[in-house]
Amino acid sequence: MEGLILKRLTIEHLHQINVLYRKCFSDTIDDAFFNWKYFSTFKDETIVIGMFDEEGLIASGALLFEIIPKKGVFLKTLRCTDLMTHPDHRGKGASKKIAQALNEYISDTKLDVVYTMCSKVATKSFVKTGWKFQKEIHYYFKPRIFSLVSLYIRSKEVKYSLESISSEFICDLYKVNHSDNEFLKFIEWRYSNPKYKYEVIASKNREEFIIYTIHNSLLFIVDFEVKGSSSLISLNKVISKYNYRGIILLSTSSNLKGIKFSWCNGYTVNKINFGPLKSLLDHNAFKTAQKNETIYSYNYDDI
Repeated sequence: MEGLILKRLTIEHLHQINVLYRKCFSDTIDDAFFNWKYFSTFKDETIVIGMFDEEGLIASGALLFEIIPKKGVFLKTLRCTDLMTHPDHRGKGASKKIAQALNEYISDTKLDVVYTMCSKVATKSFVKTGWKFQKEIHYYFKPRIFSLVSLYIRSKEVKYSLESISSEFICDLYKVNHSDNEFLKFIEWRYSNPKYKYEVIASKNREEFIIYTIHNSLLFIVDFEVKGSSSLISLNKVISKYNYRGIILLSTSSNLKGIKFSWCNGYTVNKINFGPLKSLLDHNAFKTAQKNETIYSYNYDDI
């Protein structure tokens, strides 16, 4: 580890972050995405730590600030994400050094919740640096064929309208149930994501809505404010019209007490370690000095 420099990254490192990301993952992303994610947030709370050698950036990791509403209280939250090391420099402790630097920031900051979402392999690395395993997250998946059957049986229940999306429209939806200005600013930033296009199915009074995006011909439910499973029937019409493969919701079972995602509604959980929906995700939360150790947010990373 001699000759390596650890420091906080700024917008001047934007392109280097993207180059590192492309080396680590089989995904091509514009610089604009990392500018939005790290350096154009609604609040100057994003912490990005990088490690350099004489050739440039070889590893990095980030803490993103979020606000999560829970029974009228808005929880100050940090999500650890994008912990990555160049393939030529793995196994040398770079990610551990970055994780330790991020942990120091966590320890010195008053927070309600700190969490990350990662694979089973990465979980072992997080545990070694002071994280505690919390619970598994499931893919709740409804195949296209089940959506078509549901639409045929319950077509009379399709009563929600499809709206064109904008950050202003989403904020208007949230204003019905939430009045915290800082939270609404967070929502506006979150849905200005340049990587994904969002759609909304909403009731006329806007008290109920489902926000989703399409990724790899799958409909991902991102957020929802609904009173029961009947609201989700409207998604079957979208699946039918555009010939998508199915519907996905990433969540823990405890997050779905008000809605029965079960066989009777056509939703299944795939626990098999292969295929497009392989394995369950592990869910890890850093135990802060706060009493609040429950995890409330189960959103798929950056979607």
